[in-house]
Amino acid sequence: MSERLERRYRRLLRLYPKAYRRERGAEILATLLDAAESGHPRPLRREVAALVVSAMRVRFGAVAGSPGQVWLSALRVAVLVLIAHATAQSAVHAIRAVGAEILMVRTYPLTALGHPAAALAGVAALMAIGRGRYRLGVALVGLAFAAAQWAMSWLPIEARPALGEFWQLPLAAAVSVPLVVCRPASGRRAMAWLLAIPLTAAVLPTAFDEVGWGLYLPLAVAAGCLAWSALDARAAIVGAVLLIGASMSTLSYVLPGWVDAMSGENPVLLSAYLAAAAVSVCVGAVLVRLRART
Repeated sequence: MSERLERRYRRLLRLYPKAYRRERGAEILATLLDAAESGHPRPLRREVAALVVSAMRVRFGAVAGSPGQVWLSALRVAVLVLIAHATAQSAVHAIRAVGAEILMVRTYPLTALGHPAAALAGVAALMAIGRGRYRLGVALVGLAFAAAQWAMSWLPIEARPALGEFWQLPLAAAVSVPLVVCRPASGRRAMAWLLAIPLTAAVLPTAFDEVGWGLYLPLAVAAGCLAWSALDARAAIVGAVLLIGASMSTLSYVLPGWVDAMSGENPVLLSAYLAAAAVSVCVGAVLVRLRART
């Protein structure tokens, strides 16, 4: 009976990464067998649930360490997501411009070249931040922002902050300051962050859906981040940063001097963004401290 139970535990332990099993697998298995109740041929449901959740935390990037280290790691992920979203925005504009030129539907000015330039600079910034080269990454973020603004030079500068795509790169640069100062460890798979570009294009507003229902996408993504924070506390903090970016563009419509078709809805939307951001920060802060004690 004990051999059968041990085999079942070993199958559950396969959920953990191989390196983790090599380091701690024998210890965990011994603890489980010592605590097992006699007469039970299989693990208890609560044990199975605990092992599955623990394995997912280890496998999907939950960071161990002091609260400060976890916060820095969360800010690093938030910066990468912001850059990926901004790069997706520029790529969408570039694709639209190239497609219109090929189909001869519309002729774009020379400044439209700023969109592909911003997309390329964004990819370079994503790789630099992903590899821990934070100063270079911030410089490339500035270059991407300058190229994007050149592409939008047809629009008066005072109107641009109201666009949803305006704030991602300035916010990424601001959030990068602690990274430049403290230089947290970088991940091993910087290239994998390139996948975040199409992913953010799919789940966050772009030029195709930045009005209407697209305005509510940040709330949905933040809710998903809040749910994922049960596995990785950093997710709640990332969701809060995304909501801050959405709040800044919405705030432009609420300020005096703006008349907009959604003027009655924007204060409500802004309040929802800010409230959700506050909840996400609080949840993230609590989870970071709880995980630091375990």
